[in-house]
Amino acid sequence: MKRMRKLFVIAVAVALLVGIIVIPIFAARKAAEKVTGTVGGPPRGWYAEFDAHEAFGHRPAKGAMRRWSDVVGRVTYFDVKYVRVEGNTAWFAAVCTYDSSTTDNREGKWAFVKVFDGGTPGTTGDKIGWDWNSVNETDAESRVEAMDTPDNGPWSITDGNLVVHTY
Repeated sequence: MKRMRKLFVIAVAVALLVGIIVIPIFAARKAAEKVTGTVGGPPRGWYAEFDAHEAFGHRPAKGAMRRWSDVVGRVTYFDVKYVRVEGNTAWFAAVCTYDSSTTDNREGKWAFVKVFDGGTPGTTGDKIGWDWNSVNETDAESRVEAMDTPDNGPWSITDGNLVVHTY
């Protein structure tokens, strides 16, 4: 009986120690902020689908973006490398990994994108802007860090919804 009480006291002490030291460490870690959605709008009937996650901890930013136009018949794929989220706005830079165009192929080039989550889907409150002026990775990264404004847009999104997830 005495031994059981001693074991119980030790178990409670260990549980308290774990609660005091370990739990706050995990509680302090936040999830990565991100931008997700499939959206469309002017000009020329474009659509974009993206899932870009901000870097956190020792993990880098990551994600993907696909852009296409039913009117032009062009499809491009991107690997997102840099993401910054502030409130309901996100900036990201991505390198083009595939472009279906044979006349103006942008594979290997960097795109810079800024999106704004305007709330309720269907209200055209969401906005998107992008450009190809980030000619290399260093420039793309610095534009994300500076929260720069793209040359094209912002355009109101008329189809779909984007969400900037802030935790």
